[in-house]
Amino acid sequence: MKNGILLWKEIITEPSRGFTQIGKDTKIFLPLLVILALTLVATALLLPIVRSPEYTKAVITVQEQTMQEKGSPLSREQAEAMADQLSSDRMKTITTVSTLVGGLFGYLIMLMVSWLLFKLILVIFKTPASMGLLFKVLVYLALFTAVQSILKTVVTLSGNWERMLALVQTTDDFKMALQSPISLAALVSYKKVGTTAYFIIDTLTDIFNYLYYGYLYVALHRLFGMEKRKALFAVLVCAVLFIGAGFILTLLT
Repeated sequence: MKNGILLWKEIITEPSRGFTQIGKDTKIFLPLLVILALTLVATALLLPIVRSPEYTKAVITVQEQTMQEKGSPLSREQAEAMADQLSSDRMKTITTVSTLVGGLFGYLIMLMVSWLLFKLILVIFKTPASMGLLFKVLVYLALFTAVQSILKTVVTLSGNWERMLALVQTTDDFKMALQSPISLAALVSYKKVGTTAYFIIDTLTDIFNYLYYGYLYVALHRLFGMEKRKALFAVLVCAVLFIGAGFILTLLT
């Protein structure tokens, strides 16, 4: 039985051979721990932003805009009280804890949902695969999304995020203020092309998405025994489902 981390290296460097080494005896605890640690790192890197005065001001601006649209504008006293509450040490502690815990549990929920959806897709394509084996594959593939998340956060921190938050006027502005794509979407403005086009450009030109689904294709073909065309079609279905779900989630949050 191969060490989980060493197997990870083999999957990355020689995926056609590496994925075939995953079996029922493959220990997944350490790789899963690494993924969770990377997720926490990506979340923790955002703490200087979510604890900043600029972030607090942006939250208040959005809240004021929301209440204005509902016909119940906030008074100056209410806005000041909200600012004092959000700036308190107690609220900053709550923000820190909720950000870290929310990031971790949010990732675990996404992993579980992905697990169930991938199983459904395998059933649809009449490909036998145990839930345990599928989960192990998803954990190994999660390295790409974890590194992608960290890189995006680093790009955000290295940019002028204070100015972006200062320019927030609407909910859409707030959603997009901290978006730092590592794709060609960095060359366009969502205000000019629209959020839908922006999301599509970002998704279709992010190299990490191609890495994830490319390695998934190899896993479906080499480990689960799918014929090449069938595996390619299954990957396309997966991509459409998950990218579509991600877009809907972006609109709702």
